[in-house]
Amino acid sequence: MATPRKKPADTDPSPETDADPETLSAMTETVVEAAEKYADPPAIDIDDPSTYPLEADDTSDPLPDTPPPQMRIPPAPPRVVQGPVQPRPFNFPAPPPRLQFGRLIGTSHKWRTLAADIPAGTEPEQMLEPDYWSHHEKDIEPNDVIIAVCEDGLWEGWFRVVAKFTAEVQLSPILIARHESAAVEPISDVYEVAFISAPMKYGVRRAADGAIVKDHLPTQSAAYQWLRNHLANLKK
Repeated sequence: MATPRKKPADTDPSPETDADPETLSAMTETVVEAAEKYADPPAIDIDDPSTYPLEADDTSDPLPDTPPPQMRIPPAPPRVVQGPVQPRPFNFPAPPPRLQFGRLIGTSHKWRTLAADIPAGTEPEQMLEPDYWSHHEKDIEPNDVIIAVCEDGLWEGWFRVVAKFTAEVQLSPILIARHESAAVEPISDVYEVAFISAPMKYGVRRAADGAIVKDHLPTQSAAYQWLRNHLANLKK
């Protein structure tokens, strides 16, 4: 028959039964307080750093007063100004001079270019006489450019209108080009070279009665060449 197991004696020492009643009361209050703090933690104010929970060994300031990092702004590049050469960094070569914007426009916005058909026998120096353009004073404005072409083909010229007054226009020559010389020694007493008209150009006519022997020669030199050949054929 099995022997029944003996229960421990009621007199065995135990820390719970042997503790002092005051110690047990203090321990009970500590556990209760911890439970209350866990169930209802203290409020934390964001604006009040003193309410922040700190570690036991943390004695430093939780929010150090550190200034924010400053943003570095690079300096602006040097400004290039039209006009005299400005000093440039790193010894870069200065840019070549350039015409500023707005100074290159169509001629119709600034001045006009006029064409003048000058009668044969007129000399370029006559263009500079103020009275020569008196009939066209209302059609000409200062700064206009007049391209004058003599109808006999001996010369042409470019003139700038400097000023105009009542029945008077002042011109300044830009370019005068002479294509052929008007002073040519005659090569025959019977025939002469002359400018006949704008449609017929140059021709050869008899000096006695002015009868036209040859016409529609484009230039004065071509007319003289035809006359030389004609005289040579007459001698054969």
